[in-house]
Amino acid sequence: MILDRLFTKYIIAIISLINIKSNDEYNNNTYEDNDYEIVYYNDNNEENIDKEYIKPSLDGINSNKHEDNEDKNAFIFHHISDDYKYTVFDTEYKGKRYNATLYLPIILISKKGVDIFLSNRFYDKNEKLVEYKGYFINGHKIEATDGRFILDISITKNVFAILVSILLLLLIFLRCSIFYWRHDEYEVPKGFVGAVESVFSYIIEDVLKPNFGHKYKEYLPYLMTLFFFILINNLLGLLPGSANVTGDISVTACLAFITFLYTNINGTKHYWAHTFKPDTPTFLYPIMIPIEVIGLFTKPFTLLIRLFANMTSGHIILLSIINLGFMFNSYAVGVGGVLISTFMILLKLLVAFLQAYVFTLLSSIYIGGAVHEE
Repeated sequence: MILDRLFTKYIIAIISLINIKSNDEYNNNTYEDNDYEIVYYNDNNEENIDKEYIKPSLDGINSNKHEDNEDKNAFIFHHISDDYKYTVFDTEYKGKRYNATLYLPIILISKKGVDIFLSNRFYDKNEKLVEYKGYFINGHKIEATDGRFILDISITKNVFAILVSILLLLLIFLRCSIFYWRHDEYEVPKGFVGAVESVFSYIIEDVLKPNFGHKYKEYLPYLMTLFFFILINNLLGLLPGSANVTGDISVTACLAFITFLYTNINGTKHYWAHTFKPDTPTFLYPIMIPIEVIGLFTKPFTLLIRLFANMTSGHIILLSIINLGFMFNSYAVGVGGVLISTFMILLKLLVAFLQAYVFTLLSSIYIGGAVHEE
């Protein structure tokens, strides 16, 4: 979670340079003396000959622009980060506020016991954060007012989205299972079931068999689950108001860690001999063995960073393009942003499949290399 916040804030800081540039251009404007004129009158209401000219103060303008920049950055950061509530939409129209928010369960364990309540306790009627039962939300985590240690196992937005994706996957595969149960095994499925079977066949023929050979069935359950879990969450992340599950570095780190365990637990003697007794001259062992050991950890690290960075950057770019129309206050820029955003969403559909495929392919290569016997 810490890496997630640091990485995302770094990207948002780069995006905000656009706003800073617009402020600098405003500050560099010159004002003629006859633009702002103050005229003094005497007691007889006659205009004095001497006049003063002043230049406008930009402090208030810059302050407003700075607040606008912070609002835009907060909007982007809010949509790509985890939260204790699930907000589908939140807007105002003609002075009235309309929102659809699901307040999620808060589960906190500390030396004082277990506290369970809904996250709406942390918000007042104006959606401002408040303290409740000695707890408060600081950034994206809950802390105790007395500073005691808290084990937070709350259902956050990303956790809720993961549960939804698991339910959808169960429905999808139950639908396919019912079809195969009711039809002959040689009957070619059509429609939705046929599309799912096509994806299954492609992953088996092009990913699993080349890396595992005849033993591919032993590793099919994990790798197929991995592919469809990443795919369904990538696709759900494209929906308005949805969670950015695969853009959360803690989620991608867990997936990469499972692949790391799967690789090293199932590693053969040949795999470990290649790591600690590489096929090189003995005098190179002090160099090669540390490199091989480091390689054990860099492989899962590249997996988690690749998926996290691609999905997070895509969301940030898309939200930044949508914000351009509001930033420049221009209909032309807004229309252009909508057209570009539409293209970006279509591109992200391709990226959703591509990233699921790449993660599964690399996991297959790493595990296949570990279980391969010579």
